[in-house]
Amino acid sequence: MNPDIDHSPEVCARVARRILPALALLYVFSSLDRANVGFAAPQMNADLGFDPAVYGFGVGIFFVGYLALQLPSVWLLKRIGARLWITGTVVLWGIIATLGVAIHDQGSFYLNRLLLGMAEAGFAPGMTYYISRWLPSAYRGRAMGFTMLSVPVSMMIGGPLSGALLSFHPLGLAGWRWMFLVEGLPPLLLGLFAFAWFQDEPDKATWLTQNQRQWIAAVLAKEDADARQGARSGSQLNWMLSRRVWTYALIWFTFTGGSYGLMYWLPETLHRSGIHSAQLIGLLTVAPWAGVAAGMILNGRHSDLTGERIWHLAGAALLGAVALLATIMTPIGWPALLLLSLSGLGMGGALGLFWSLPSRDFSHQGPNAFAVINMLGNTSGAVLPALIGLILARTGHIFLPVVLTSGLLALGGVMIAVAKVGGRPSAEPSRRPTSIQRASVAPEIEPAQPGG
Repeated sequence: MNPDIDHSPEVCARVARRILPALALLYVFSSLDRANVGFAAPQMNADLGFDPAVYGFGVGIFFVGYLALQLPSVWLLKRIGARLWITGTVVLWGIIATLGVAIHDQGSFYLNRLLLGMAEAGFAPGMTYYISRWLPSAYRGRAMGFTMLSVPVSMMIGGPLSGALLSFHPLGLAGWRWMFLVEGLPPLLLGLFAFAWFQDEPDKATWLTQNQRQWIAAVLAKEDADARQGARSGSQLNWMLSRRVWTYALIWFTFTGGSYGLMYWLPETLHRSGIHSAQLIGLLTVAPWAGVAAGMILNGRHSDLTGERIWHLAGAALLGAVALLATIMTPIGWPALLLLSLSGLGMGGALGLFWSLPSRDFSHQGPNAFAVINMLGNTSGAVLPALIGLILARTGHIFLPVVLTSGLLALGGVMIAVAKVGGRPSAEPSRRPTSIQRASVAPEIEPAQPGG
């Protein structure tokens, strides 16, 4: 099958409609079950006597487990196949998330967060690899942006939902305990759905025609060959030690650092500003996460249509940094909320587009490359929330954490612009895209669908 034959609009749209909403739905609950501790924090910390340092350490220890099992998890993915791996991962994290109801002291809090991180360890790099095995590189900016859209969607849904559950106190259980229980149950059912829905590889997809399966295989084989030729590296050790891998990891560190600051500390910051209604805090968190969602959609789409990655990423990160820094110079109120939303727009534009570059350069290395970049980059989750907690415990003021988070985003934007990690094309368009590259994937799927 000739990979240059223009089957791509039909084939890729069909693949996208099949796999992307399902992946996004799983991402919604993955994100919600790791992030809902931020909504629980004001109530849980008061009930259990946790200060900001204890809470920040508990948030950070999630990422110790998450990072420790990244490579073993993707090794297991390759051994048993995507279908069984997705099912087991989703069910396991659902069980651990529901056990948050039993947290009663520092030790149980730390243990629950550590185990949850271990359960979710390989999910993000595994799903990135899964997309790279089903869609050509010219489509991945919007495809990965669409699945990553689940993070802000989960927060937009999770804010009001968690706020309502925090006000729910039947059977003598505190609202934050009900929140962990209720929000941890859906993955148990979604794991069974995943087993019935996903296939390991396109050649096993009965919902594609033989010609369509052959076209996907030919395109991906050609892209892998191009990437191998460009890599100039014959061993796994060489690519793991390459400047490109570590540059990607450091950039991902700066981008995720900004989002984790927003995810885990915004509800507590609003509470400290004098807003004590859990439901109102939940509603107010929707605005910046709506900005993140809009940034992912708009930046990913425009980048795919123009074929340009570098300045779309750098500009988005710098916008997020400047708008976030401006919030600490603005009194609490609607202007600050609008600036937070604008910062979210920049963060989302950077987060949603980032993986289109590693997926192009390292798809031939398998999921290990994505796991290494994700693992190194996500050390921000282990470091930044804990550091913010220590700063707040000592100063009681959000000024330094905001400056730190803003500085990280700005550093990521500058690195993208200066290092130009995406400057060497392999299978990415270096000119205005052809009709194949312009074909729409994500717009054929309604953005509301990731929320279920």
